[in-house]
Amino acid sequence: MEDEDYTASEGSYVMIQNPDAPTEELVPANNTMATEATAYSEQSDDVERDGTMSESEDEGLPPWKDRLLDSFPFQQAELERLCLYYEDLQEFRFARLAEQTQTQTQMATKRGALLEWIEAELLPDQFAQRVMTEAMELAVVPQESFSPFATIDTTAPTDLPQRKLFLEAVAGGTGRRSPRMVLKIIHACCCYHPEKDNATVGTVANATQLIALCYRIAMACHLLQQDQTTEEDLQTLKAACMEYQTSIPTSLVDSLIKQNGGVPSVSVDTFVTWAEATAPHLAHVLSTFLYLALSLIMKPKCTFSFPHLGDTESTFIKNPIDSLGFTFACMDPRLSRKWHRLYTTEADGMAFTQIKMALIGYGGPTVLLIRPTTGKGAFGYFTTSFWKESRHFYGDSDSFLFRAEPTLGVYRALRDTEEDTYPDNNSSSTQMLPSKTQYKVGRNYMYLNTSTRSVIPDQLPHGICFGGTHTQPRLQLNESFENCTALVRDETYEEGPLLADDWDLHFDIDVLEVWGLGSSEEEIQSALELGHKQRAIMESTLARSQHVDKTKFLDLFQTGLIPNAIYEHRETARGHHSFAINDDQGGYKMDTNDSTSPEISPLDPIASGTYTHDNKGELPSGCFDDP
Repeated sequence: MEDEDYTASEGSYVMIQNPDAPTEELVPANNTMATEATAYSEQSDDVERDGTMSESEDEGLPPWKDRLLDSFPFQQAELERLCLYYEDLQEFRFARLAEQTQTQTQMATKRGALLEWIEAELLPDQFAQRVMTEAMELAVVPQESFSPFATIDTTAPTDLPQRKLFLEAVAGGTGRRSPRMVLKIIHACCCYHPEKDNATVGTVANATQLIALCYRIAMACHLLQQDQTTEEDLQTLKAACMEYQTSIPTSLVDSLIKQNGGVPSVSVDTFVTWAEATAPHLAHVLSTFLYLALSLIMKPKCTFSFPHLGDTESTFIKNPIDSLGFTFACMDPRLSRKWHRLYTTEADGMAFTQIKMALIGYGGPTVLLIRPTTGKGAFGYFTTSFWKESRHFYGDSDSFLFRAEPTLGVYRALRDTEEDTYPDNNSSSTQMLPSKTQYKVGRNYMYLNTSTRSVIPDQLPHGICFGGTHTQPRLQLNESFENCTALVRDETYEEGPLLADDWDLHFDIDVLEVWGLGSSEEEIQSALELGHKQRAIMESTLARSQHVDKTKFLDLFQTGLIPNAIYEHRETARGHHSFAINDDQGGYKMDTNDSTSPEISPLDPIASGTYTHDNKGELPSGCFDDP
């Protein structure tokens, strides 16, 4: 089968099908399922471009199920499985569904036990029932096209409208309609009425409860994604989840409350608007969990996971389910990947050359994490552009500045905008038609320039800069790691503070980490190899520039193209009122007979007028002898 993308709504799912298994076989969703199913998909031709099954596979289906496949973004095997789930809608539990639908293998038994533990210890009471109830309340079933020539299907169940509502709820919860629907379901699960706190349905939700629920669901995703680990490692993860389930990512909570004008009770519109702008990956927390818990086949292209650091350590992310790591992952899906450490001040020291080589040595997305010496706050920068050493700004709009602590703020690249401008009422124009006024934004995304790059002072900032201009960068990291600058606004990125104190402008770096990002170990190794090639080219160019032709150097030195202190007195003397040309000796002299000239020491052969400079550039003997 060709690897086709599912295009329903936002095109966020990829088709995966196992043609070798019978239709009624239910494959458990685990970490290896996507790889195996992708391998199957390369050999199968049973899935068409629209996400439905071909006629060869639809043979034997009753007409009403055939219409369901046309109306909902599910494969036939998924539809059969969801029909079984619907039968237990009154007692909807993820562990119960796993017991009924999965084959009784050791892996299936382990997964069912893990889901039972998650529902009992990690998630709120009756979470599965609450999610499905709220999703069905929000679901809007798509209308089927009616044909007057269609025959009546007498085999259709009497509760078909309710089945459609259930399928639409699953489609919305798994993100197959839109991430916005997922956010609405999350909000509805935490809703209460402002006048009756004990009500189950309302209009607002508490910001702390919203973020806490998302954090717990993310930990549940992490457990299900690690279900192939040993039992000992799984018990360690469970213990970590129990320890951290009471800790709340306060930076996300404070950011949401700030968006709501300081009020902790948040409406669904405010929550959706905030999440889409500041934490766009937050919606994939629930959709990823439902995909794993329901053992669906069509894997989302964008799944949520905590940053995976491997065996390396970080000052910022203490453990695999750290709340700050959760905050990083929510900012962008590409931060929810594997992280490869390129540089850290803790291990590599305060050496700017090491930072430069680390950045240039990676040909992929990178993220910089910074903590000032005050110990307050954490901020940084993400970019997908490759680093290079240059006197000019470069990069693209696929980058952003962020403050992760104490309050989350994500400042993405500004876009050129057009605004309708209406003529003045007193204008002599007879037509009151609006005109378009364009607002151009800056393009100064990133900048890397070291002082060792130029022999002559270039009057440019040396270090790493983001946004702003050469004379006033939005964020500047100096080579000395001291007296760095962090401004609140510029013309390239959105407005907002980076430092913990909104009014601070300068800081010293205490911890700086540089990480390379990739979706797999192979992608990271490819980026490292590409960076090594780029670094080799840079080192070769530097070596050639350091090779000096002595003869040419002396010629340039004598002609004055290379500035030097020896002949600096020439330019100084030319501006003196007593400067005169000595045509007899082919040089110049200082006229010491001028009564207005300052007192001259007889020991100074140049100032006393006894030194003349000829065209050969020879210096008088004794002028620069050691005393």
